[in-house]
Parts: sequence; structure tokens; C-alpha cells
Amino acid sequence: MITMVKLNKKGYLAVEVILASVVAVSIAVFLIDLTVKMVNKTNDNYTNTLFLTDKALITNNLRKEIKQDIIQNGNINNIGEIEKATLIDDYTCELKFKNSNVTSNININSTKDTITYSSEYSGYSKKINKDIKYSSIYIDKCGVENNYLIIKINFEDIFTTNNNRDIEIVLYNSTK
Repeated sequence: MITMVKLNKKGYLAVEVILASVVAVSIAVFLIDLTVKMVNKTNDNYTNTLFLTDKALITNNLRKEIKQDIIQNGNINNIGEIEKATLIDDYTCELKFKNSNVTSNININSTKDTITYSSEYSGYSKKINKDIKYSSIYIDKCGVENNYLIIKINFEDIFTTNNNRDIEIVLYNSTK
């Protein structure tokens, strides 16, 4: 028969102290690790929410301004549609309207973190939220294909290369 070691009234056995310490430290490490993971996940979700909000605002307002210019130019001398969209450099996309010298520009100012649309009739500017971390921002694509204006603004993530953060604006190129 196995007999238990009876604890005298002087204190705890060394084994009990060591075992209790190991269990307490293990639980503490687990809780700290869980907290760090949850904070990181929360920060990622916050950043994604900020980006999606900016993306929606920029996409909606650029589409509205460009469409307004297409309609406005259609009412003046029946110019209307965009004839050519040219990528001037990584930061500028120029839109040229048919049968006229009227042009509009989409510019990215990487030092001030703004995206700007300027034309004869209207303009729009949006400062990118400062909490969105990216290493660079540039216009990846600017052109007219099958009567659709396609503009793609790319954000390169500061941490990973596989995080797809871009703004793609597709607009039917017509006064109708």
C-alpha cells in the first residue's frame, strides 16, 4: 500500500511550491500570448476598416466627378466621352475628352498622402488616413478598354507583399 507523505505544520513541500509556480507561470504566459494575438488581430481589422472606408469614399467621389465631367462635356459642343486615358507617370493619370483640348488629371501626392482629381468643371481631393500604413502608393493602370474607363491605384503594404490593397475604378465611358 502506498502511503502519502504527510505535511507537517511547518510549511509546503518544495515539490508543491515548484509545481504551483510552473502552473501559474504557464497560465500567465498563455494569457499574455492570447492577449498579444488579439491586439494584433484587432489592429489589423481596424486598419482594414480604415482602408475600406477610404477606398469607398475615393471610389465613389472619383466616379461621381468623372461622370459629371463626361456629362458636362457632353452638354458643351457634344464632346462627352473620354477619348484617351494616359498614365503620365506613377502618380498622374490624364484623361482627354473627345474632340477637344479639355483634359482632367488624377494625381497622387505621395508626400502629402492625397489623391486629387482636377478638371475645368470640378475637383476632388482626399487625404489618406494616417493610420493606414503603406510603403508606396502609385497608379498601376489608367486606360480606356471596350468603352470602359479603368483606373487602378495600388497601395503597397509596409509589412507584406501579399496584402492586396488597391482601389479600382471602373466607369462606363458614355454621356448616357
